[in-house]
Amino acid sequence: MRELLYSKQVELISKIIHKQARYRVYATVLSDAATAAFHERALEDIGECVKEYSELTEQAAAILPTDLWIEIKRLSTAMTDLTVDYDEVSKIDEDKLIAIMAIDAKVALLSRAVLGVDELSDESLKLFSSPKSVDRLASLELEDLEDRARKRTHDSNTG
Repeated sequence: MRELLYSKQVELISKIIHKQARYRVYATVLSDAATAAFHERALEDIGECVKEYSELTEQAAAILPTDLWIEIKRLSTAMTDLTVDYDEVSKIDEDKLIAIMAIDAKVALLSRAVLGVDELSDESLKLFSSPKSVDRLASLELEDLEDRARKRTHDSNTG
């Protein structure tokens, strides 16, 4: 029974996180005047996304821990409010979008804790990897990776 519940939680949380990401994409498109050509489609998609997220929220009430479900419900309400506001004024409220991103991050962190992602990952690392290699990768700066990508692009264009 416990394994079945965990399996259902993993599946539902994965869907929820995916919908949150889709919502952010649509909201970003709607907030940018440079993407005006895509606003009509993004508005249709964001409406469908809000509906689907609301349905996932109802499923979450049954199988996710209360603390996580409360934040998912809070995010669902914030997403709905932002979308309704956009319908009324054809503008994304940046403060509300930032608030959504903050709730989104909290949902993701709580989800990781509920699923035990870090604990399971630590166990896997102990079995299959050395702590030094993980530390080395974790300490990589994004600028280093960007420089490597630029160098590769430059080398492939000149070679």
